Amino acid sequence: RTKASTFHMVYAQPAGTAMSWWGKETPFQSSVSASHAFTSASRTDVVLGVNALEMRGFLSGENERRGRISFKTRKFFNEGKVSAGIDGNFLYKKQGVFLFWANDTTGAYLPFSAGSTANTTDLWTSIDPWVKWSDRFNIRHSARVRYFMTSQPLNDRMEPIAHNFIADYQVKKELPLEIALSAGISASQSIFIDAGLGGKHLGNLAGMFLQAQRSWPKLEVQAGYRYEYFRIDTVATPAKPVQSYGLNYSVSPKTSLRASYGEGFRFPSGIERYLKYNIDLLHVYPNPELLPERGWNYEVGLKRKIQWQNWRAYADWALFYTRYKNMTEFTFGQWGAP
Repeated sequence: RTKASTFHMVYAQPAGTAMSWWGKETPFQSSVSASHAFTSASRTDVVLGVNALEMRGFLSGENERRGRISFKTRKFFNEGKVSAGIDGNFLYKKQGVFLFWANDTTGAYLPFSAGSTANTTDLWTSIDPWVKWSDRFNIRHSARVRYFMTSQPLNDRMEPIAHNFIADYQVKKELPLEIALSAGISASQSIFIDAGLGGKHLGNLAGMFLQAQRSWPKLEVQAGYRYEYFRIDTVATPAKPVQSYGLNYSVSPKTSLRASYGEGFRFPSGIERYLKYNIDLLHVYPNPELLPERGWNYEVGLKRKIQWQNWRAYADWALFYTRYKNMTEFTFGQWGAP
C-alpha cells in the first residue's frame, strides 16, 4: 500500500498593508509526504515514510526547511503470541525563529535587529527496538528501548548535542471483577554537551507507575499512581509520588457526567537550570537552584450529545481548579544600566 499527500498554504495580506514587508513574495507553507507499507518475503511488516516541508513565514526571518525519513518494522513469532520490531526517525531541519518585533505598527512583523532572530540547524535521530508478548497467565508484556540524539552542527562541531538512552517495560492484566491493571517501570540516561549550558552534564530519570480501571454498564472508574526520581550531575531531586482518580457516569445514552483529580510533578530541565544566552539586548541567565514544580487539578464536567436528523453535535461544560507550587517559567527584570 502506498500513500502520498501534499498541501500548500498562503498567507493573506494583513489589514495594515504597510506591515506587509514581503512585497510580491507571498509567505507560504508547502509540504509533501509519502509512505509505503508492505510485507517482505520473510513475513516482516515494513512501513517506510518520507516528509518534506518548506515555510516562508509572515514574520521576517522565520523560515523553515525540514526533511524526515522514518521506518517501522514488525514480525510475529510463536504463532502470533510474540511480536517485535525496530522503528526509527531521522530528521534534518533549518529554522529561523522570530523572537521580538521592531515596533507594534509597521515593524510588527520585522525583527528588532538582526541579532533578535535565532537561526538553527537541527539533526534528530531516534531508534526504537521493541517487543510485545503474552505469557501463560494471560499477562501482556511490552518492552521498548530508545536511543534519541539531538544536535545542532555549529562551526563544524556537533554542538550542542544530547544523547538519551531510555528503557521502558509495562505489563497489563485483566483481574477478577473485570478490573484492568497496568504497571510499568522506566529509566533513562542523558548526556548533553553545550557551551551555553556550562559544558557537559549527565542526568538520570527513573520512574514506576500503577493504574487500575473498572467498568460497569454506566460507570467507569480509574485510579493511578506514579513515583519518579531525577538527577542532574550531583544534584539529586527528592521525588514525590503523584496520583490521579477519575470517573465517568452515563446518565442517559446522550448525557454523561465526569469528575477527576490529578497531580503533577516536573523536574526543571537542563535548559531551565543552566542556560546562559544573549539575544541582542536580552540576556538569559541560569538558575541551577530551581526546585521541582508540583501541581494539582480538580475537574467536573457534563457532556451532552445532540442529534437532529443526520446532524450530530456535542455540548460540553467543565469546571476546573488548578494550583501550582514552585512553578517554573522565564521572568523578566532589569540589571545594570538601561
